[in-house]
Amino acid sequence: MKHFLLVALAFVLLPSFPKWSLAQSAASGLYQQANQAYGEGKFPEAIKTYEKILESGFTNGAVLYNLGNAYFKDNQLGRAILFYERAKRLLPRDQDVAANLALASQLTVDKIASEKTPRFMGVFTWPARSMSIAELTRVSFFLYIITAALVLVTIWTRSHVARKRLLLASFIAGVMLIIGVASLLGNIHGQQMVSWIIILNPVSDARSGPGDEYTKIFTIHEGTKARIRQQREGWYLISLPNGLAGWIPQEIAEII
Repeated sequence: MKHFLLVALAFVLLPSFPKWSLAQSAASGLYQQANQAYGEGKFPEAIKTYEKILESGFTNGAVLYNLGNAYFKDNQLGRAILFYERAKRLLPRDQDVAANLALASQLTVDKIASEKTPRFMGVFTWPARSMSIAELTRVSFFLYIITAALVLVTIWTRSHVARKRLLLASFIAGVMLIIGVASLLGNIHGQQMVSWIIILNPVSDARSGPGDEYTKIFTIHEGTKARIRQQREGWYLISLPNGLAGWIPQEIAEII
């Protein structure tokens, strides 16, 4: 199975080229250098150059995705998943990002199922799962303008028939606005208020307290995604979707 996944990844792990132009940016030359190094199989050099772009303050989903590919090719599974996850936040509907993240996740040792959303909730959670914070902000603002305009027109309309139709349209727009704002707040909470990490060490122990003297509870491996519950003196209290929780050293993981 792993051989099949690696063959599949050989086809999809190609550098992505952003739709926007970098011609006027200082990152343009670095981006071209990184892609060239990647194409020549110089993955450590490509990693270093992609990271220079990010260190300059220029963040883009394509750069994060390419960096994830470079880390994967350099056999750093944990960091590959880390940057795929970061790319997914900016490119939530990108099929290449989703496919590479899924394939890389299948290569991890810890097979922990993600929390499943009830099917009937899918309609309400789709915007949050399929749109970035920036996109949801624009959509919510647009829906607010539409809803406000419909309400004002309804108030000033004298025709009884037209008013009924406008009330229905206002109600529908209002419901969509509520879903949009709720999705936006959910994404903000999920990405900025709730911290998720990716384990970078090949093998680490989670303990019952923040220190090596505490009892080992379970072992966690590279590439596993976990939620931070607490932070204390260089340690994270993490929890997994299967209910396990324990303390790990901060240096073995990185926040998405």
